[in-house]
Amino acid sequence: MARPVRLKDAIYQSALSLFGQHGLTETSIRDIARHAGVSEGSMYRHWPSKLALGWDIFKTNLEHLAKEIRSRLATATEPEQQVRSIIAAFYELFDSDRNLFRFILLNQHELWPRLGEANDDPVRLWDQFVHAHWTGRRAEEVSPKLVMSMTLGMILQPAISAVYGSIATPLSEQVDNVADHVCGVLGVGPVRRRVVVSAAR
Repeated sequence: MARPVRLKDAIYQSALSLFGQHGLTETSIRDIARHAGVSEGSMYRHWPSKLALGWDIFKTNLEHLAKEIRSRLATATEPEQQVRSIIAAFYELFDSDRNLFRFILLNQHELWPRLGEANDDPVRLWDQFVHAHWTGRRAEEVSPKLVMSMTLGMILQPAISAVYGSIATPLSEQVDNVADHVCGVLGVGPVRRRVVVSAAR
């Protein structure tokens, strides 16, 4: 059984690498098979299509990230701590597997609509968090959905910039910088001013 497992893992890792570099649409089954050193037939024994393979990578890793965030939220009691825990989970994933993060960012528009209520995902968790803390008169004046989108952008844009080399990494060193400003927007916790993120040399 070891060989089929190794083959499947080789296909998975090759697809992740190529999807992260070129996107789902621009990567072919032949490209993945060649990169993994397997036949195209070997791929179809594990996934019925390229889209199914991309969806498997996307869904599995989003659910894993959501599970990690839920675990951290369970031990963080204050809203400010929860913001830092969520951002830390995003940035530690980026630092540990930049290619995976790049894949998710590059292919989200094609794959995200496939997520349903049964699928746990980190964006839904952030949406729930913002709705829980952006309430009352503030919510009447500014839509929680708008606030969720703005603050999510504050969290994700540094990772996008880091992918293209305009922000220095490891990104996890910038958790407090970003969290301070996100907390400032949400009005949770004592906001401390810190030095802004450094540019890549």
